[in-house]
Amino acid sequence: MSYAVARGTLAAGLAVTGAMAAGMIVTIAGVAMAAVLGHNRLLGLLTRTAAWRYRVGRALEIGGSVAVLGLGLWRLLVAV
Repeated sequence: MSYAVARGTLAAGLAVTGAMAAGMIVTIAGVAMAAVLGHNRLLGLLTRTAAWRYRVGRALEIGGSVAVLGLGLWRLLVAV
């Protein structure tokens, strides 16, 4: 709007601002509708993959811990 007012094109600035507001409204409404419509499907997916997600999560936790420990030990040994 500041640029539009400085250039003397207030109508164009208002049109662009209105278009941006409309785009935000459509985007937020679309995400909300997708959440409402996909709720049951997502819960079914989460139920079916619970054991797999647990195993992957556990592997990532252990792998991350080993990586942090390994990098710390490496930095310690390099500094000596």
